Amino acid sequence: MNPRTDLPATGIIMLSAGSSSRMGQPKQMLPIANQSLIQLMAEEACQSMANPVVVVTGMYHTEITVELDTYPVVVVQNKNWQKGMGSSIRVGIHKILETFPALDAVILMVSDQPYLRAQHLDNLLLTHYESNKSIIASYYKEQMGTPVLFAKDLFPDLMQLNEGSGAQPLLKLRADRATSIPFPLGNIDLDSWEDYLAFIEGRSLT
Repeated sequence: MNPRTDLPATGIIMLSAGSSSRMGQPKQMLPIANQSLIQLMAEEACQSMANPVVVVTGMYHTEITVELDTYPVVVVQNKNWQKGMGSSIRVGIHKILETFPALDAVILMVSDQPYLRAQHLDNLLLTHYESNKSIIASYYKEQMGTPVLFAKDLFPDLMQLNEGSGAQPLLKLRADRATSIPFPLGNIDLDSWEDYLAFIEGRSLT
């Protein structure tokens, strides 16, 4: 729970509905130290000042639900996950507002950025509070990306995203209402077995 009552009420939607086709196995279950990747991501989300945390699953709904059984998160399945990230965002927005209709903002995050920490999520929230911008994105590899915070005035836009695309088009469409903060390791995600091995061995693929 957010310990600062002056900050906007902000929830997190963790998008984890993909089939891990490049990995060849559920990447959410990859071991990272003494936990799985999805547990690491959920732990960081739960340690942030944002609450509630909703995890949107897809193909591996049962497996992820079991992995997150002891975490204070809400798990919801996007039964149309094959249609793309936009469809998962819609499911997440609908569920999180059903859980907490008074939210002022949401942070969209994915579940395969192993260097993401709670402090960065908090910095998104704090920057939104201090800048009064409607979009606070992470900046890496010379572009804005996830995790990204959207204020409630953009919830209708999120609900109308093309099913096959993520929120990137909205970042461009509402560029005048957006700013970003650095996330130097944000470009490192675990999409393939090579990505995973490089991460585990401390090598860089950048």
